[in-house]
Amino acid sequence: MSDLEEEWKKHMAPAIAEGYTLDPPEYRRLNNWTFVLWQLLFTKVEIQGLIDTKPALYDQANFYGLYSRFSAMIVTYARCFASGGDGIVRLNAKDAFRGEPDLKKRHDRMIDIRNGVVAHTGAHELARATIGVKEDAGAIVVKHMFTPAMPHNEYPQFLEVVEHAERYTIGQVNKHINFLEKKLGKTILVAQLSK
Repeated sequence: MSDLEEEWKKHMAPAIAEGYTLDPPEYRRLNNWTFVLWQLLFTKVEIQGLIDTKPALYDQANFYGLYSRFSAMIVTYARCFASGGDGIVRLNAKDAFRGEPDLKKRHDRMIDIRNGVVAHTGAHELARATIGVKEDAGAIVVKHMFTPAMPHNEYPQFLEVVEHAERYTIGQVNKHINFLEKKLGKTILVAQLSK
């Protein structure tokens, strides 16, 4: 057994001790939504962390950590709308943001940042490469500079988008739960997603 399998078993031991059965087949379709729910939770936590952190201009000491958090937030959110592995659910932005043009526009902005800055290198206002050249009598000094911009003012709007996507996802999950309740003849209660 691999070390990762052993770690997973340790992580699941408390749930098993509480009487939970792990991954019963009749709940497989419902479980496919777990990835989306977790990714939205992760994204909300990261956005809130970015909102709560106010770096000073030219704060080089903390910039790499903040940029990593920003990148993780953008990529994780975008994963909810990208095709995944076998059985992994993905959200359809047209359905999720139907009737919400402002939220759809902000969603598109987040996907644009993922595509143009975080996942691929392209020309984008949030990432600027600059060459500085200084010449004197004896030498030419070339300085490579990269200036990524963090859209701090957009974070609260991004949070609204993610919270809307979360509500939409919960609605989709509830449809599956209603189906299972009818099929099994029992009420199904949902525990909070573990962090």
